[in-house]
Amino acid sequence: MDRIRFITRAVCVASAVWSAVCAAVAAFLLSDVPLAQGESIMAAGLALDAGIAYAVAGSIMFFAAVYSFGVCLYGMRCIRLVRGMDALRGVSLFGAGLFLVSLVACLVVGRLNDVGWIAFVAAAALFSLASLAGEMSRALIAACMRGGDR
Repeated sequence: MDRIRFITRAVCVASAVWSAVCAAVAAFLLSDVPLAQGESIMAAGLALDAGIAYAVAGSIMFFAAVYSFGVCLYGMRCIRLVRGMDALRGVSLFGAGLFLVSLVACLVVGRLNDVGWIAFVAAAALFSLASLAGEMSRALIAACMRGGDR
């Protein structure tokens, strides 16, 4: 149990740092908005306004980064108090989904190679956090059941 707590804590710290990197990358995407005004991008056969596409992709990624940072802080609290693991699992899965949406947005704006991999790593980190929270929740349930049998 202590090993799972240590690994979960390490994933929370690493994910919090990565969330800050994602916020910086989102700021980079949002800084391209004025430069892309008046241009168009072809995505899935549609001509999109580049400025709006960059704004949407950057906003989604920025929201996902802020949300992820909050999830990591909540995760540190849950680990310290050893409760709320099911809630941590749910919010982590939602955060991973947000980063996958931002990955698709990066694909649409053509920034998959230089920005999209950052969203992919963030989604994987939050999915790992959700998996570890689920394992810890199962371990806590097993410990409670074992303690109730005595």
